[in-house]
Amino acid sequence: MNIIDIFCMAPFRWIDDPVSAFWLGSAMLALASFLVGQATSWLAMRFNGAGLQKHVEDARRYENAYLGMLRHGEANPSGVNSLANESFGKAFFMGIATSAAGLWPVFLAAGWIDLHFAGVRVPLAGVEGGISNVAPLVLAYIALFFTFSRFSKAVRARLNRTACANG
Repeated sequence: MNIIDIFCMAPFRWIDDPVSAFWLGSAMLALASFLVGQATSWLAMRFNGAGLQKHVEDARRYENAYLGMLRHGEANPSGVNSLANESFGKAFFMGIATSAAGLWPVFLAAGWIDLHFAGVRVPLAGVEGGISNVAPLVLAYIALFFTFSRFSKAVRARLNRTACANG
C-alpha cells in the first residue's frame, strides 16, 4: 500500500457501517478532488489568463471593426471577419481548456475507487442491485460543484454591491 492509498482509504475506515463508510469515503475523495481541481484551474487561469483576455479583446475589436465596415458599405470585410473568428476560436478553446483543467482529479479518484472496489455495488433505496461504486463519488462531486458555484456567485454579487455602495 502506497501513500496515496493510505490517504485515500482513510475516510472509508472512519465509521463502522460499510455503506455509510463508502458514502463518506467517496464524499471525502470528491472534496479532495474538487479542491485540487480548483487549485489547478486557478493556476491555469493565472498562467493563461492574460493570453485568454487578449484573445477575447481581439475578437471583440475585430467584431466591432467588421460591423463598422458593414455599416459603411465596405466591399470586402471578410478579412477582418476571419481575424475575428480566429480570435474567438482561440479564446473559446483556451477558456474550455482552462475550465477543464480542474476535472482531472475526479477522474483519477474514480479510477482509484474502481481499482480498489471493483465489482462492489453500493446499496441505494429503490435501486435493485445497488449503484456503481463510482456513483457516490460523482454525485458528491456534482453536489460540491453546484454548491461552490452558487456560493461563489453570491459572494461575487455581494462584493460588487459593496464596491458600488462604497465607490
